Amino acid sequence: MRSNGGSQLGYSSSHKNLGQASPYFQALYEARVAAFGIWKIVDEINNVDSDKGLTKDDLIGEIHFSNVYFSYPSRPDAPILNNLSFNIKSGQTVALVGSSGSGKSTCIQLLQRFYDSQLGSILIDGKQINEYNLKWLRKHIGVVNQEPILFHTTIRENILLGSDSATNEEIYEVAKMANAHDFIMTLPNKYETLVGERGAALSGGQKQRIAIARALLRDPKILLLDEATSALDYESEKIVQKALDQVAQGRTTLIIAHRLSTVRNADKIIVMQQGEIVEEGDHDSLMKAQGIYFDLIKQQNLCQFEEEEEEEELRLEQKEITKLMSGDETNNDLIEQVHHKKTIDSATQSVISAVYGMKNSLAGYKLHENDDEKKIAIKERKKNTTVDILQMNKPEWIFIAIGCIAASINGAREPVFQQCDKSVQKREIFLCILLYVVLGVISLLFHSIQGYMFAQSGEALTKRLRSKAFRAILRQEIAYFDQEKHSTGVLCTRLATEASAVQAASGVRFGLILQHIFGMIVGILLGFLYSWQLTLLVLVFLPFILFGGILQIRLTAEFTRKDKQILEDGGKVCESFVWFSSIYY
Repeated sequence: MRSNGGSQLGYSSSHKNLGQASPYFQALYEARVAAFGIWKIVDEINNVDSDKGLTKDDLIGEIHFSNVYFSYPSRPDAPILNNLSFNIKSGQTVALVGSSGSGKSTCIQLLQRFYDSQLGSILIDGKQINEYNLKWLRKHIGVVNQEPILFHTTIRENILLGSDSATNEEIYEVAKMANAHDFIMTLPNKYETLVGERGAALSGGQKQRIAIARALLRDPKILLLDEATSALDYESEKIVQKALDQVAQGRTTLIIAHRLSTVRNADKIIVMQQGEIVEEGDHDSLMKAQGIYFDLIKQQNLCQFEEEEEEEELRLEQKEITKLMSGDETNNDLIEQVHHKKTIDSATQSVISAVYGMKNSLAGYKLHENDDEKKIAIKERKKNTTVDILQMNKPEWIFIAIGCIAASINGAREPVFQQCDKSVQKREIFLCILLYVVLGVISLLFHSIQGYMFAQSGEALTKRLRSKAFRAILRQEIAYFDQEKHSTGVLCTRLATEASAVQAASGVRFGLILQHIFGMIVGILLGFLYSWQLTLLVLVFLPFILFGGILQIRLTAEFTRKDKQILEDGGKVCESFVWFSSIYY
């Protein structure tokens, strides 16, 4: 079989393309593995959106726990509920009290069917709870937790999570029922006010009242209150408790209370201990029995005097802060003074939050005033982005230098090996084969060096840039995080993806760019050496190739920008998924 330049070129191109295809086989395998994990999640049985299960035209709201045993799947050997039985009549208010770990909150989670009991039965209107359609059941249950979860959107949209088909009039009505309408109307944007991440722009009492309004929007027949006022200061507790007393009228209400003063008016009080009922009755009968409930009341009364002293101290602090606010002292001084107190209770924390809130407002004005300066700074930064990246990679200059040398050798490898003279090819064919094998070994060596060196420099740059960005985030004013584009999900996505993307300027991809540039330069030089006329003819088409490359880069950049936005939106959604128990409807 005769060998010529064309057959050698074909052989060279085929083995080169085969080598270049190997990373894509790896990508294909990784895609299959990733698809398996995704489809496993997609094919998971979804009971929430299932059409199966019992539905009724009207729910009465009678609840019956009968010999219920339960332990969490993560701790099967630690029983939480042990032969628990009690009844709640329709429209009745029942309180569960007891020490931490007695199983109070577990009862609420079982009623929401976050878990199912191992033994015993839970009945609603005489039917097993697991016979009902899950989505229908949860739409008839309103929940207010100890720490209300508000999402990084407007007050209106947070309330609408209770029922997305509600009208504005219904939103205003439930807000009034929850004693939230008045304070909402005092806000600059009223119901369109952004609450910040987890409701950071609002006080504890305000967040709790919005959570109550959200729970009421679906007009639930069953209302579950899980220590809804325990994290509030005295003033906020009075307002929220008043709202809860109003909304509990005509609804089956189950209350879990830490402060026993909030459950004195309950129709029935159940005292729990280690997953069992130890006492049951109304407030007066339990006080006369002088049992565990009596001891709990007595213990809380011992702390009442100290709480009153703290409340008086709080009022004095508020007066002092108001006085200082009218002077020339800065917010930082105020915060420092508040932190000098030895004891900071939840009420004092609300004062600190108020001071921080004022500080945030001032910071917001500063951000607005310096907007133009920031835009100019961003433009200047864009001009020098590549230079800045290389400067940040200075500590790894030795890796980059060795990588560049390896890339230049790899780039020059193929054009140097070309031989156009047929007589020379025939005479030195065995030498060419030997050189080809040697060149393959050298290519493997220098490709490994190139990949290792640029991978080291790229990863070091990613780590340094991610650390620098994280430190910069921590130094921002609080008002910076109130903006939707600076939410936790978006910032985490940027730290995870953008910091890694920057290493392309000095990492493995940078090495490939250098390799191709050196290959092109050596190829052009050899082309002029062998046939300058043919080389000039080929160079005429070089601008068209460059134009096609630039066009491809522009299109890819546009898709990358869209992908980036999708990733940031995904980060926001993932952030919300953490609070699944608040969005189960």
